[in-house]
Amino acid sequence: MNIYDKIDAIFSDDIQEKPLWADELLSELREIKTLLKEQKKEIKKIDKNYYEFVKNFRQKMKADIANNIYPTFHYNDREFGVDFKGLLYDKQTQRTLPKNEAFEVYEYAYNHRENIGI
Repeated sequence: MNIYDKIDAIFSDDIQEKPLWADELLSELREIKTLLKEQKKEIKKIDKNYYEFVKNFRQKMKADIANNIYPTFHYNDREFGVDFKGLLYDKQTQRTLPKNEAFEVYEYAYNHRENIGI
């Protein structure tokens, strides 16, 4: 019996007494599903200019090794750059940012684009 079979068994009508955590898990999953639906609606509403901005931001922030230019963007007392793959990274740790963190930085940059010149 794999994990999916075990989960199905817990939520089946055949089981006499469901564990309390199973009901809590089901409730959480319903809430997550609702939040994801709302998030999808929000994403559809996002201005297409935002995605164009992110594309341009990545392009302008890429390092130009030939000319020894390594653009830096500051946010929350951290320095960021864009690697050769076009991904945002923390210049201090040299760690590529996870998608959610990167888009937090992009969102900040987009909302302040007049002030940062990108």
